[in-house]
Amino acid sequence: MNALIDQLVKQGVELFCLSPGRRSTPLVMAVANHPKAKTFVHFDERGTAFHALGYGKATGKPAAVIVTSGSALGNLMPAVMEASASQVPMLLLTADRPPELLDTMANQTCDQIKIFGSYVTHTVHLPTPASLPENYLAKTLSHAVQRTQFPYKGPVHINCPFREPFDGGASFPPGEGTETTYGNPSLSEADALKWAQILGEVEKGVIVIGAHNPSTHTQIEELSRTLDWPIFPDPISSFRDCASDQTILHFPYLLTEEEKPDLLLHFGGPTVSKPLLQWTEGIPRVVHVAGHPKRLDPLHFVTDRIFADPNLFAEALLPHLKSHPSGYVAEWRKKAEIAEEVLSTLAGELTEMGIFWTLKDHLSPDQALFIGNSMPIRDADTLLFPKAPSSPIFANRGLSGIDGNIGTCAGIAQTRPVLAIMGDQTLLHDLNSLAQLTKTPHPVKIIVINNQGGRIFSFFKPDGKEEVWNEFMHAEHPFTFEKAAQLFSLPYQKITRPEELIEKVQGEGSALIEIPTSPRGNVDHHQKIRQTIQDALCSFSSTVS
Repeated sequence: MNALIDQLVKQGVELFCLSPGRRSTPLVMAVANHPKAKTFVHFDERGTAFHALGYGKATGKPAAVIVTSGSALGNLMPAVMEASASQVPMLLLTADRPPELLDTMANQTCDQIKIFGSYVTHTVHLPTPASLPENYLAKTLSHAVQRTQFPYKGPVHINCPFREPFDGGASFPPGEGTETTYGNPSLSEADALKWAQILGEVEKGVIVIGAHNPSTHTQIEELSRTLDWPIFPDPISSFRDCASDQTILHFPYLLTEEEKPDLLLHFGGPTVSKPLLQWTEGIPRVVHVAGHPKRLDPLHFVTDRIFADPNLFAEALLPHLKSHPSGYVAEWRKKAEIAEEVLSTLAGELTEMGIFWTLKDHLSPDQALFIGNSMPIRDADTLLFPKAPSSPIFANRGLSGIDGNIGTCAGIAQTRPVLAIMGDQTLLHDLNSLAQLTKTPHPVKIIVINNQGGRIFSFFKPDGKEEVWNEFMHAEHPFTFEKAAQLFSLPYQKITRPEELIEKVQGEGSALIEIPTSPRGNVDHHQKIRQTIQDALCSFSSTVS
């Protein structure tokens, strides 16, 4: 299998994430013997796959996941589904039994061909090593790596059947692979002129920057400034870390049915904010711009779809536009200032909302931020607008699961330090991936918000159903995490004051930081803040009118 691993390395695959298994021995030995292959080993296939997911998020390049045959593949499915939905490149190298063992009830044997269905962008079922055309393997693998990137990023499955013995016998010929160049789609001059004219005639427009965008948005920001349109950036858009005066802070609190733009220009992937998605209804023109052919239109409001790289789209339009200040951004900024004043009452508190208010001014530009699903990502959506540039913000928002979050953080930590914020059930769901944090090149600090259950469901609880909701939806538990940290050799601290949080976040090394919060106070807190902001905005509107 040396030729297989060597071809992947030549195609730019650097990291190989492995879980132990006998049938995958040929792949493991080839990786171990390759001087340029970096490796990461974890005992649980699910955690290993999420590690590869985190690496792919951080680098834009696929890591290879190597597992044995049988149920090992099933453990990859959650990460594969997330990688597919969030367009993260990944290679799955799954060892398999030879075809003569299928349908014989042979141990650890199942039908692995196309097991991941539509969740992978491409599937390769390699033949057992034998006499093959010289370039078969090299060309097949270079095409497989290319499919992790184009026409959109995602996972690719390479199924590898082996016969015993695993330490010799037939092998693939090395051959020569295919070099691939990836271009970015842009607009023709005629289309650029057309869209510049359309947008230039709209006085009240809004720009939404969704997830999975490039790390820079220079041209998009310039477009918003020229048009005098506000920017609503998603938490994982890589624009929240920009101190742009075009960004409208806390915009989910400011959206009303009475005030909507004439056009909404949405760049890139989905957004966390459900209020923003619902607010889109009734806007006369909704334009989606993305460099991939996937349809992003869950409520069927999109009127125009443009297949182009967002920054190149903006760059193409700018020469055809003239600046015409309308005061529209200034109107939104005034509302944001009102929300900011109300939210400042969170200072000094370590409630679930107060955690994000405390952290927004203390994020390091050298440290990636990962936000868990359920309540943490929603609190980040409304509260987390860092005033100084910070490093990228990540989350598993493709399918928004609470599985594999720790493993994903460990994969991101292949490239930089990570600060993670997640709930107690998210931590419990991936507890054994804490073992990964002692082996990452960079430290991972995990802040776990412990309110003894899935309290996001409190926002949807029917009246008079407290006991049923506690048992079946909240899944209440009595656990704390000091002993878990001890089991996996991680420093641990339980904190209750904002200054303790700031001190711990700025410290060195990996750690597990537990913040106990009220199981029942979060809903009331959210409702009070939202109502106070709405009342303040109503008073402001009355004064203006």
